[in-house]
Amino acid sequence: FDCQFTSTVTFTSATGGLYGHFRHPEGAYTSVWLYDEATKNQSEWYTNAAGDPISLYWFTANTDNTLGKWYTVVNANDPGFAGWTDQYLWFGRFWLTHSTGVYSPTGAFLGVACVDM
Repeated sequence: FDCQFTSTVTFTSATGGLYGHFRHPEGAYTSVWLYDEATKNQSEWYTNAAGDPISLYWFTANTDNTLGKWYTVVNANDPGFAGWTDQYLWFGRFWLTHSTGVYSPTGAFLGVACVDM
């Protein structure tokens, strides 16, 4: 069992935009992932200790994030829903993703929060 801590925390907006923070294996570096649903462009940026992007690591155009095994459908009309993915392999490690809807104080659906372990 590999006990090196690796994790991601992401938020996907109701329109499909994604913002994620990724702590890479063995703490080599941290980065943020950005995904624009309108353009289907995805990028990863190295971050400083405060979490601010400092340099581009990679960029991919025309990407569909809904095709990955980490993708979990959340019903916007069910505020009590929370779900887990099946185990999947990513970056040579096994992962699980937990997802739940995020709502405003008035009950409006804002997006989905996920934690990958």
